[in-house]
Amino acid sequence: MVGHGPFIPHLQTPLAFFPSGNPWLTLKMISLTRMILPKANIPATTALNVLAPDLRFKAFLVGANVLMPDLTPDRYKLHYEIYPGKGSYRINLEKYFRFFEKENLRTDLNLTS
Repeated sequence: MVGHGPFIPHLQTPLAFFPSGNPWLTLKMISLTRMILPKANIPATTALNVLAPDLRFKAFLVGANVLMPDLTPDRYKLHYEIYPGKGSYRINLEKYFRFFEKENLRTDLNLTS
């Protein structure tokens, strides 16, 4: 697995006042990684979703092939904040599956049983 995500500074670290990474650069890195490592698992990261939610969908169009949901139970999220905004959203799997279907992207899961 090769993960790329934009940098998101956390206020409780020495890098607190550094600028956030560029989400578009993240998409370029995903694309280049796909060309260099065609069989790699490349996630569309939660960090990309925090900075630019619409670009997380685009990540699948440029080479990402793994959706990384945040499954941390709500009661623990306050104790696990590696960057601001992590876990502050709920992933809507139906929305992703509709997107995958619309873009003719294959999935290994089926929401209907």
